[in-house]
Order: sequence, then C-alpha cells, then structure tokens
Amino acid sequence: MKFKLFFILPVFCLSGCSWFSFSSNIDPDNFTEYYRAAGIEQYTKADLDKFDSYEDLGDIEGISCQVTEKDAEPVEALARRYLLESAADLGANAVIMGKCIELENTLHCLKEYTCYARALKVKQ
Repeated sequence: MKFKLFFILPVFCLSGCSWFSFSSNIDPDNFTEYYRAAGIEQYTKADLDKFDSYEDLGDIEGISCQVTEKDAEPVEALARRYLLESAADLGANAVIMGKCIELENTLHCLKEYTCYARALKVKQ
C-alpha cells in the first residue's frame, strides 16, 4: 500500500496543473508593434564619425505627463521610451539624444518630463 501511494501521489502532483491554461493581453499579431523601439540605437554626435553616411530625419520628442493629481508622476524613462517610439515611427534606426527636462504647470500637465533628440537613419 505504501508503495502504491509513493508512486501515485507524485503522478497526481505533476499532472495537477495540466488543465490550467494561460492567456495574455499581448496580441501575437502585433508583437512587433509593442517593441518597435527596441532596434533604435542611441548615439552621441562624436559617435557619428564612425559611420560612412546617415540621413537626418528631424527633431523628435517624448513626453511623460501627469495630467491630474491622481495620475502617476511623470518618469524620465517613459519619456525616453516615447521618444524612441517616435523615432521608429519615422523609420529611424538611431537617435542622437539631446536632453530631458522636467517642467511644471504646463498647458496640459501638472508635471512633465520632455526628452529631445534627432532621429537618424544610419547606413552601416
């Protein structure tokens, strides 16, 4: 009897969650859209000397904004992410990072972080 329990109990334990299914809010069809900024490289002006050529696509910005007091405070990392997403929307593969500034009581935000950069298409 002990031998049967010793053998059967682990089998039930290992198969106990086999009926459990997992679902996610990430749509597999739009997976590249969620991570479109992942391929954007960040350079300084001095780094550009090592490339043969590049195309300047223009100025871009990313903003993290706190609209009401109940909203989360703005985060510089989120503003940088939005900036990289803007670069990806322009077809850029690189940016020259400018600066990020923190502002208060702007037209639409109680507080905000705004980051600036230049979007580039670097030919490597």
